[in-house]
Amino acid sequence: MKVTKEVRVGIFVFLCIVGFLYLVVSTGRFNFSDKGYTIYVSFDDVLGLAKSAPVMFNGLEIGMVEDTDVSYSSGSQAKIVLKLKIDDKIKIPKNSKITIKTLGFMGEKYVHISSGSSLELASAGTMLEGTTPSDMDKILVEAEHLATQVTEVAKAAQSLALNINTTVSENREILNKLLANSSEVTGRVNLTLKENEDSLNLLLTSLGNAAKNFEEFSADLKLHPWKLLVKTKSNKIDN
Repeated sequence: MKVTKEVRVGIFVFLCIVGFLYLVVSTGRFNFSDKGYTIYVSFDDVLGLAKSAPVMFNGLEIGMVEDTDVSYSSGSQAKIVLKLKIDDKIKIPKNSKITIKTLGFMGEKYVHISSGSSLELASAGTMLEGTTPSDMDKILVEAEHLATQVTEVAKAAQSLALNINTTVSENREILNKLLANSSEVTGRVNLTLKENEDSLNLLLTSLGNAAKNFEEFSADLKLHPWKLLVKTKSNKIDN
């Protein structure tokens, strides 16, 4: 039997469709099965997370984001509630940390669940609290503000250094005269001390002897205090 050209094209198209469906199903973005259970996670901000985004449990893909909704509770701000479809075989502790992360360079968002240590497990319909990640826009704004402050500090330091250099340059002659005068005064003091070295040594020796005599006199009075009384009486008799 001869296979016509049209049959060949038909078989090729059919195989392409089968391959495409296999790739779509294998990526986990479409789930034609109702197996699994549903939990809910609330966030302050989901940072653009889309429906059908993957759900990862300690790095393993275990489900997908089935739907998103906004919850308005009295006395609190609006919350974004994610409806997650989770594989039946996966059990999630209630104290698990749930965040939104970015996958790869394309910036695709996904829900990441880090397993907790609680023995109490989430069941179908359980509402969990997610941790809202830092907004990159806010981080970039803060970084830009910090960079501006650093630049301003650097400019101020540069201006201060320039002012110091200018002041030194403008007063260089005065500073040189002050240094010269200081050197001259120091030289005169050294010369005066050298010229009167003998007199100063004699004065220091006399002061040392006087201090020694006074010390001996004080020690003698401590041992013989009556001498002071005798001298006082003798002075009165002489008068």
